[in-house]
Amino acid sequence: MYRLSAILVLCLALNTHAQQKDFGDISMNELVATFLPQDTSANAYVIFDVGAMFINPDYELEMERHIRIKILSEEGKSWADVSIPFYHKDLISNIEAASYTPEGEEFELDPDNIYEEGSKNWRKKVFAIPGVETGSVIEYKYRLTSKYIGALEPWFFQSSIFTKYSAVSFYLPKYFTFTANSNVINLKNSKAKVLNRYNPQDTKHTRYTWEMNDLPAIRKEPFMYNQQDYYAKLFFQIQTYKSPYTFLNFAKTWKDVTKQIIKSLRSKLDDEDTRETVEKVTANAATDLEKARALYFFVLRDIHIKDYVHWNASKLLSPMEVLEKKEGSRNEKNLLLINLLRRAGITADPFLISSRSHGRPSGNWISTQQFDYLIVATTIKGKLYYLDS
Repeated sequence: MYRLSAILVLCLALNTHAQQKDFGDISMNELVATFLPQDTSANAYVIFDVGAMFINPDYELEMERHIRIKILSEEGKSWADVSIPFYHKDLISNIEAASYTPEGEEFELDPDNIYEEGSKNWRKKVFAIPGVETGSVIEYKYRLTSKYIGALEPWFFQSSIFTKYSAVSFYLPKYFTFTANSNVINLKNSKAKVLNRYNPQDTKHTRYTWEMNDLPAIRKEPFMYNQQDYYAKLFFQIQTYKSPYTFLNFAKTWKDVTKQIIKSLRSKLDDEDTRETVEKVTANAATDLEKARALYFFVLRDIHIKDYVHWNASKLLSPMEVLEKKEGSRNEKNLLLINLLRRAGITADPFLISSRSHGRPSGNWISTQQFDYLIVATTIKGKLYYLDS
């Protein structure tokens, strides 16, 4: 696997103009290329991946992304199957996609062939770029609009195929402040350019641009659970809005997130209907440790595991519902165990973790999206135990 230290020598440039071209402006060099000198085993590579984030006049976050990819083999054609994930309250619009053959044929995506699928909270736009063959160049672009300006998604410069150029710009209106952190880039010496974003009469915006060139592919290897852990990436967070008349604080701390988690789970944790079950299961237990052991094995053995449900899903079953059905997801079972322990007078709290396949959490990105699994943290006679039923 390529070492991340190799990426550190790549150039971080600010105040630069993105190297991408207009949609449909395909060069002859891009069309006739048959291999990648930097990675001769590549099935495909990213020619450029460019994003621009800004806060629109309605104070919504918008991101425009344009990506162009060269297909080098039959296996590389899988990159024409595109999936764009998004939160259900966000909007994905202005999708355009096309492929171009070395002979000069162009195939555009029919908007009727764009579909939406996914769960209640997390959706994705999916489509297959038409007319793709070995040697084709494909590209697509879209716009994401979100009312949650404090929850910016990280930008990934890297992927599982070689990337020639990746850049992201952030247009910040007057009175807003933000922070940016990276896992591989030193941002301390960042500079910025002041410009007008919308029209010459508009309030000035500050544009911040970060770009990287010639990033090696991060391929799946043995014992690698999540490739994105190893990608070069950038984390953003809007901090404040401070005008002469108004002050708004968007910044979250991990302490704020903890309060938000407890609030969202309170009805499950404080459910009193389970007290009778606790008394029955712990009838022969004399100490708190014996009670905890009895309750743990009760949930482990008597409650069957069903399909995965996210710990913060709106359809999460209550502890009493899990008891009545005698089944629950792993997260629902652990929430039940916390509830039972509390009803038994034992200190117990939810403890969020990220499974290996979900990825390694970053302290720089303050978001509950980094955690997909909930276990139990309980303290008995001053000793901390982590339980997973």
